[in-house]
Amino acid sequence: MKKIFGWSKFLTKRDAWAGTFEHLFLKRKEPRVDCPMILPDPPKPKTKKFRKDKKLNSLQKSMVVTAAHIAQQLDPGSGHDPKNVLDTLKYAQEGGLYCAETMKNFVKVVKQKDAL
Repeated sequence: MKKIFGWSKFLTKRDAWAGTFEHLFLKRKEPRVDCPMILPDPPKPKTKKFRKDKKLNSLQKSMVVTAAHIAQQLDPGSGHDPKNVLDTLKYAQEGGLYCAETMKNFVKVVKQKDAL
């Protein structure tokens, strides 16, 4: 840092210890030509098919309960009692949709409050 910015002292002990690397840029008179100019497209991600009959696991149940608590705070009279919600939602797909919708509503409320 000291050399790059022309400072009189090093910024930290690590900065004083660190080596410089500008000599690597000054080695060549011309740029390298053995490097690819265009990289290939990365492979497409593998997609998993969601099973509609897959039950909520313990992590997903925790996320649904957390989402229910958030929904209950946003609208206390809405009936989003965490236990009732967990009894209603049995499958992972339903739980995911519930969490996504709850968070969408939460973000909307936060943005409205920030706008005030």
